[in-house]
Amino acid sequence: MQPTEGVSHPESRTSRLLDGIPGSATVGLSDRIAALRSAGRRVVDLASGDPDADTPAPVVDAAVASLRAGRTHYGPSRGTAELRRAVAQALPVGVTRDPDSEVLVTGSAKFALSLALQALLNPGDEVLVLTPAWVSYLPLVRLHGGVPVPVHLDSRDGFRVTAEALTGACTPRTRVLLVNSPTNPTGRVLDAAEVDAVVRVAEEHDLVIVSDEIYRHLVFRGEHRSPAVAAPHRTVVVDGVSKAYAMTGWRLGWLSGPADVVSTALVAHQHMLSCVPLFVQDAAVVALTAGDSYTREMVETYRLRRDLLIDILDGADGLRFTPPEGALYGYLDVGGTGLEAGPFAARLLESTGVAVLPGGPFGAPQDDHVRVSLAVPTADLTTGLQALRTFVTTLPAPTPSGARR
Repeated sequence: MQPTEGVSHPESRTSRLLDGIPGSATVGLSDRIAALRSAGRRVVDLASGDPDADTPAPVVDAAVASLRAGRTHYGPSRGTAELRRAVAQALPVGVTRDPDSEVLVTGSAKFALSLALQALLNPGDEVLVLTPAWVSYLPLVRLHGGVPVPVHLDSRDGFRVTAEALTGACTPRTRVLLVNSPTNPTGRVLDAAEVDAVVRVAEEHDLVIVSDEIYRHLVFRGEHRSPAVAAPHRTVVVDGVSKAYAMTGWRLGWLSGPADVVSTALVAHQHMLSCVPLFVQDAAVVALTAGDSYTREMVETYRLRRDLLIDILDGADGLRFTPPEGALYGYLDVGGTGLEAGPFAARLLESTGVAVLPGGPFGAPQDDHVRVSLAVPTADLTTGLQALRTFVTTLPAPTPSGARR
């Protein structure tokens, strides 16, 4: 069929906004691992952030009972009153929010983060992002018309956050400071001085803090501190049930913060999702009201796996890392092997069947780290880490000039 005369056909009919945004590196690698396994290849997956524990049985039972009770229709767009109250009661110690006006339940913490950015950003506004950072932070800022401004943290200083680094990245266009603690991918838990620096810079430059606290229950060393304690008027907290309760597939999260931000986010939520399924919300109430009874054993398991990572990899030639203090990950500097992270991960997978995630998508200026996950069965973690250490010993020594291979 011939084109209609006089009709203009642009070079591309797809969004220019999305053209320059890569797909999720974590999702892409998970798809590749699934394909390799389908082809009969044995793969030890040290790349996933999906807890290997099952959702607690009482939570599952609550969902089944809710389904059988006919809770399969629309629910309140803000979330059920019962779940919003449970969220408000489960916020970090020292943080108080009104469940009726300052809490919004939505489909996953990732979507809660997306709604927070939609509510806060105008085109061209800048967002400070501490890097290395979770692979979706920079793309999400761009998806909502913002300009991500990476604040690169130095691995040689343990990825510490300083007021000087934050202030140096601020401009008159800066509107939001995005913080994640415990941190994906580094496993850092921000200490009191670092949280104070975040709050102080936000106050001085009139920024809104978006604090991603999805890993706040998973702390091995130190304690989680939320900037919402000191600056509730300018902090939006994003959280959910995925990591602490092994409920990644349930896709339930929330944001809490000042009422004007929450009410603005609610508008976008109503047009994009309407509401979270009622039976999922009923199950989440059971999880949240159980206190730490479901998370205590899981945290201890991850703590033992963290110690295992240190025992196996400490002192390995060519590897350097800061022991993780929380979250589900170890972040390994492989630059001493002479390989960049991408080739290192590719060769590791090809020769040993062990999958790790290269650090490039985390936004660091130099791709010399890989992330390994603790969210795998202990036996698989042991096998994978031992294979990784053995793999490193088989690599030729770096060239004297330090050139990458």
